[in-house]
Amino acid sequence: YKEGYGISMQGIDYASDNNCSLIIALDCGVKAIEQARYAAEKSIDMIICDHHLPGEELPEVVALLDPHQPGCAYPYKYLSGCGLGFKLAQALTLHQGWDMEHVYNLLDLVTVSIASDIVPITGENRVLAYYGLKKIDTNPILGLKALMEVSNLQAPMSI
Repeated sequence: YKEGYGISMQGIDYASDNNCSLIIALDCGVKAIEQARYAAEKSIDMIICDHHLPGEELPEVVALLDPHQPGCAYPYKYLSGCGLGFKLAQALTLHQGWDMEHVYNLLDLVTVSIASDIVPITGENRVLAYYGLKKIDTNPILGLKALMEVSNLQAPMSI
């Protein structure tokens, strides 16, 4: 953890050195104005998924998913950072015609993010957490299952 929180210039350099053409930032970046410019100078597109309040200037990126940005009509303003990433995954899956079940299989992780990102468990967060807890109870992702086992946690889970 040498680069600190957020999008770093070193990370952009690493992406450029490895011929990456896209950076997707999750739970950070709405105030990364200089980093977005730097990435663009290196011909790297950026998608930012952030639920933090923006500053007066927004980064110039391919896509900015932040329900707090001016003019955003998205009705629920309190998704976790991972919740916004989940919405991006849903949109890409729908756009590409892929099986949405692959995205729904991530709901257990989205639920952990809702609990850990200290967002209200209301509205859309509540719905995502409800279905994520059902997944945790029936078929959690392997890493989460292992954590539950070593912590002696058993289903049913609740928040």
